[in-house]
Amino acid sequence: MRFQGLPAADKENTRIMIAYFENGKVDIDRIAFIWRVSFNKENVTSIEELYDGSEPNLKK
Repeated sequence: MRFQGLPAADKENTRIMIAYFENGKVDIDRIAFIWRVSFNKENVTSIEELYDGSEPNLKK
């Protein structure tokens, strides 16, 4: 699995974390999950799941 962290445009101290499935090569078409992670200097304060690609055919 490969991870990418991007700053969230709407909030300070928040990052958007994107994880991609890998099977020997990076496949950017297969996103495992997208999380919005908020933090302060010492701790993660919240994790919000924006997308779960582990079960792409299962609707929530």
